[in-house]
Amino acid sequence: MAILHDKIAIMWAAWLKVRRDPDAPLTAEDTAHMETLLKMARTQCGKGTPDNYTDGAAYQAMAGELSEAAADGVPMDDRTRHSSIGRRASS
Repeated sequence: MAILHDKIAIMWAAWLKVRRDPDAPLTAEDTAHMETLLKMARTQCGKGTPDNYTDGAAYQAMAGELSEAAADGVPMDDRTRHSSIGRRASS
């Protein structure tokens, strides 16, 4: 388990350095990207499951929706309250 968390820490630290504005507060889009990285790290430790790939794809889709919503100035809850993507990744 420590190896998995070490890998996640490395990937998250890299994300925090390469995102658009490393000094800005974290956004919902950042957290969706970081959840994707968590799922990617899980594929490299122990027995991988298809769920890691499915959830990783869903988190990336959510990051795209969050980015689009932020650009439009629309609260995310209003856009995805009934989104199948949001329900899939949060289950």
